[in-house]
Amino acid sequence: MLLLILTGCTLPEKFDKSFYLWHNRVANQVLLIGLNAERGRIDHNFRLELPVAYHGVYCRRDLANNVEEKTRLWHLDKEERGMLKIIIYLNDVTPDVGPFQYISKHLTDSIFHKFQYNYSYIQEQRMQQVVPKTQWKSCCGSAGTVIFVYPACVFHRGKKPITSDRLTIFFDYTSRIPKHPYYCKSSFSPEQLSTLCDSLSQYQKECVFWRNSLRYH
Repeated sequence: MLLLILTGCTLPEKFDKSFYLWHNRVANQVLLIGLNAERGRIDHNFRLELPVAYHGVYCRRDLANNVEEKTRLWHLDKEERGMLKIIIYLNDVTPDVGPFQYISKHLTDSIFHKFQYNYSYIQEQRMQQVVPKTQWKSCCGSAGTVIFVYPACVFHRGKKPITSDRLTIFFDYTSRIPKHPYYCKSSFSPEQLSTLCDSLSQYQKECVFWRNSLRYH
């Protein structure tokens, strides 16, 4: 629970207005964690296309509500091939608490061509027809577990939580000329970003305000 200790926040027990207030308070503080790119140089360590665009952070609560739709179905992200997501679990995630699941890149390439994939969601039953469940990889772990994934390169989903909600934080990165910039959205307004990023280095500001230099070809 390192991130919660750093932020001094306590998780709300109910999914109501208090969660959204909690989300805003945590996200404002955690945003800067993902901007340690200048010290950790995430671009060099994770083969991101240079220069890097940072799309911010969002806190997510996936309810144990027996619903299986959208990102709980198999899919590929479409922002760009080299997109990187960092996922941090805020609670213990077992097979029944909606772990992040993926299928290996080798099998993903085969599925892509077999289905003539058009970036829609794939139902579990249909995926099972080409890849058995034994080939589905589940990322389980205790609170604080960190997952690095290229979500445009491997089929993935958030498995439906059954016994309890899953709480996560996501950080998103692409190049500054993503294939589909429309889908590269921040959870913060430009005004919020200006306030939060006032004391950052020039390199970090360029990662956040990448749209200022965006050019369409």
